[in-house]
Amino acid sequence: MDTALLSALDSDGKAKFESAVNALQGDVSATAAKLSVDPRLRLEYSKRIKEMAEDLRAKANSGIISWEKAAMEA
Repeated sequence: MDTALLSALDSDGKAKFESAVNALQGDVSATAAKLSVDPRLRLEYSKRIKEMAEDLRAKANSGIISWEKAAMEA
């Protein structure tokens, strides 16, 4: 299979994943601010999102899942 095509698909999937993670982080932050959520709880949400993103990123980088799958899971 054409490696250039695979690379392009991989880059697109990775961009979708990063976009999904950033959107999730933004949504949680905005909602927490609107609801006056305790700052400690906001930090905990942020920490868990980061851990989830790191786990999905590691799986996609190692080929266990595709970047598209990582984006959907995020």
